[in-house]
Order: sequence, then structure tokens, then C-alpha cells
Amino acid sequence: MDTSKLAIQSEELISSTLSKFDFLVSKPKYDTDGCDLQILDNLIHPTRLLRVQSKGRHFERSTNVEISKKHVDDNYILFIYLIDNDKNDTLYIFFPEEIKQLHSNENNYKLYCSKKTFATKYHSNIFSKDKAKQLKLRLLASRIKEKTTVLIDSFCLENGIMSTLRAYKELYPERDLLTPRTLDIFKQILSCYDGRKLENKIINIYLFLTPHNFIKTEYYDSEELYVGENKIRIFEMHINGLVSFEIEDFLNRIIDSENIILTASDIKYLPLIKELKAQNRDIILVCEKLDNDLRSFGFNWGNIAYPIAFAMGLHPHEI
Repeated sequence: MDTSKLAIQSEELISSTLSKFDFLVSKPKYDTDGCDLQILDNLIHPTRLLRVQSKGRHFERSTNVEISKKHVDDNYILFIYLIDNDKNDTLYIFFPEEIKQLHSNENNYKLYCSKKTFATKYHSNIFSKDKAKQLKLRLLASRIKEKTTVLIDSFCLENGIMSTLRAYKELYPERDLLTPRTLDIFKQILSCYDGRKLENKIINIYLFLTPHNFIKTEYYDSEELYVGENKIRIFEMHINGLVSFEIEDFLNRIIDSENIILTASDIKYLPLIKELKAQNRDIILVCEKLDNDLRSFGFNWGNIAYPIAFAMGLHPHEI
């Protein structure tokens, strides 16, 4: 069977099966975070959401399914649709804690099983009325994070500005490249790395400053404080202690309710990043090229040099 045809067939079967149990199902405009379908509590103003990944397999002798670790969080659900040569088909459901028990490598969970043993080994995962009840409870416990919060270590930002400006002045000596405004950098960080592109959401940016920073307070026109339809609120957090300590404390207070972009590169953040990984928390990390191995823990990440370069007025083909 053609794989694209099987993928469509799988999604249609999952959608119709869920509808039979009174779930509201929608298909996102594009596949992100392993999301082929969404289960919502309300199609107009949803406050709860589960992301569904659909895997269709033509089952002859065995099946092999890989699931990216970065997709598997509390709101992730995996459906596997299997069909054999005799057109016998079965729909299986796997919850996050079950997926995490599978064999894995650095980046993926792997489900491999022969046809002979699959039905026995995963019989309890066949979608049923009881599984629908469990799924309903998962939906009721889920929440849509409608806020994006950007936490910026000012030392990481300053180092990024200096190194990026120096690099591109050497590359383009004929260009009059200047230090960009922090607001333009903030907007480019959001444009480059904010994966939660909802309309009319709240975006809070916290810039943690000490008396030792060279970044100065900037003042903006109110009409500048938008990315698309989303309003930006910028807060300068003036502290006398360790920036990393203050950011860690702030992050731990909001991580359950907000999407977080953390701009940091200092080795002092290693314990925090390790702890977040162990707790299966989700953040986007924006750091310098020399990041003290913060990227090695598998979080989605981006290089701070790119938004800085865009804020300087460079174009994608120049970076």
C-alpha cells in the first residue's frame, strides 16, 4: 500500500473513531511537534488540547515505529494503525508514560515487534471504550499555554551582540553595521524561535540586568511593541546578585503555565537544564555557539547570532 495513502487512511480512521466517542478533532495547518491531529475541548476557544501523532503501517512480518523524544510530553498521544495483507486492521493507542518505556537511543523512542508477538504484547493498547475514557481524563487534565515568556540573561545577550557584530564587520567591511536595538533583537528571537504562533497571545520578555551590563534602557513607541497581532510586554529586572540564580527561580515559578524561551549560555545553567530534562519539561534554548554543552540535553534550541544578525539588517543569504 502506498505510504501516503496509508497515512491519510490512518488519520481518517483515527478522526472518525474519536468522533464516535464524542471527541472534537481538528487537523493543524502544518505538522509541528509531531502533531497530525488535535483533540480539543472547544473548536472556537479551546482551553485544553492533546496532540495526536498518527502512524500507519502495513503489517506483513513486523513493524518498526520511531517517535522523536522531543515530541513526547504530557499532551502527546500516539495512535498506530496496523493493516495486514488480508485487510485485517487494528488501532492502538499509546500514552506518554508507555512510550517512555520503549527502547530508545539519544533522539528517538523505538517500537519494534514481529507480527507474531505484537497482538499479545500490545493487546492492552488496542483502542476501546475504556481507552476512550482514559483519553477523556487526559484531555480534562491538559492545558493550552497561551503565554510565551522570554527570559534573557543580559550577559549572554551582550556577548552575542559583540561577537556577531565583530564577525559580520569583518565579513562585510564595506557595510555600516551598527549595534541593533534590543527590541529588534527580541522581535527576531520570537520570529526565529517561538514555535507557538497563536493569534492574540501574551508575550512577556524579561531582561535580567546587573550594574555591570552595558545594555541601556530603551524607550519605544507603543505601536512598535507588536509581533504580528501579538503585543509584547518588556520588563527590565535589575538585580545585584547572580543572573542565573534569579532566572532559575523565575523559570520554576512559571514553567507549568507558560511557553518559555531561555536565552542563556553560562555553565551555571547546567544544573537547571539537567533538572528540566529529568522532569521532562519543555523549553526553547537560545544560546551562543560556545554554550557550555547546554544544547547537549536535547531541547529545541537556536543560535542567538541569527536573530542578532537579522536585527542588524542582514538578509538570510548574507548570514
